[in-house]
Amino acid sequence: MRKIFLPCLILLHSVLPQLQSAQKGVLFLKGGASESGTISMSATGSISLAKSLEHGEVIANYELDAVDRIEFVLSDEETKSLEDPHAVPEAVLAGLWKKLSPFAGKVRSQAERAGSNYTAHLLESTDADKMALGIKLLGQLREMELIDSGIVRRLQFLRVEAALLQGDLEEARKLQAEFPEFEGTDTPEMAEMSVRMRIAEARLAEKELGDLEEEWPKWELMPEKIEERRKLIDRSLRGYLYGVAFHPESDVSTAAGLWAAAGLYEKIQQPDEAKARAEDIVSFFPVAPYVDHATALLEKHSTENPNEPPQQ
Repeated sequence: MRKIFLPCLILLHSVLPQLQSAQKGVLFLKGGASESGTISMSATGSISLAKSLEHGEVIANYELDAVDRIEFVLSDEETKSLEDPHAVPEAVLAGLWKKLSPFAGKVRSQAERAGSNYTAHLLESTDADKMALGIKLLGQLREMELIDSGIVRRLQFLRVEAALLQGDLEEARKLQAEFPEFEGTDTPEMAEMSVRMRIAEARLAEKELGDLEEEWPKWELMPEKIEERRKLIDRSLRGYLYGVAFHPESDVSTAAGLWAAAGLYEKIQQPDEAKARAEDIVSFFPVAPYVDHATALLEKHSTENPNEPPQQ
């Protein structure tokens, strides 16, 4: 068969249009066809696919609404980063996002997962600059509607938790106010996030409780402060015990909440309630490290009160 060339489609490198982030991959069209080659975003915002021919390259341009998705050719390490972002160095996550980000929000591809994973990595960091970059990237991905509500909740939770660990109550409260409501907690991941967020809320309330008692050392003589303190304790305990009441299947986070509740009961001098929560951990949620903490607490109380019967 005689080859027929279409000169109007064959372009030499010297006259190629300005392309962004050229990557090898397969382009799938909405009509069902697919083409492989080097894929780029053109200067006009369309998708360009280049194929090497004997005398140059043929460039085909596709409007975005004609493209179903793109599957880029990735290295083994890049593929692994999409499956388990904790198993690769940060440079791999950052490099993959830089490579695929020109396509994000324009056409379906691995760019969405790359952006989400890199954002989560940055937000999990204790480095302030990385966290700030993660917050900025999270905002960009949300504007492009590239992150579903479950991932948004997970990433926002990491921000709240980081603020709490840094002792920044004002920032934690501000971030907490941005949280979407926890609806649809029928998946294990969402149930887990729901429990962890309630614990984060409870920590905020307990921190406020400590601030109140420090600012008003004679709170016992002030009816309004007694009531305010009671409400803060109630908020804390409701958050800490949310898991055991609604999502006991999230055993690690539920145990964490029970242990935090036991600590609060100790702080407000209700040792019997503290012991009861420790017993709940030992009997129903014996997961590390909380079962060890709970056992030590029960042994401590047993030593202080030797006439009490031993715990079963």
